[in-house]
Amino acid sequence: MGGYSDFNMTDPANGQPVVGVCHARGGNAYLPAQWLVYFTVADLDASLAQCVARGGKVVGSPRAMGAHSRYCVIEDPAGAVSVLYQAGGE
Repeated sequence: MGGYSDFNMTDPANGQPVVGVCHARGGNAYLPAQWLVYFTVADLDASLAQCVARGGKVVGSPRAMGAHSRYCVIEDPAGAVSVLYQAGGE
């Protein structure tokens, strides 16, 4: 990865990123130093509200991914961290 470059692997069928590795620096400095699993949700805002209502935490704030998608890092009451991802309509 050298320097600061992030790394993405893409699906050979459509060229879309399916996994990546990034440094926890710059705009990603808030990310925990661990693998983050992404869970697809239909409504990111509603899912974040449910996370908090059930004792979880929102880590950082929702961010854009591409032109239409959004995601946000969450932490469950036991301390496990993951990402909620809402795909946008292309």
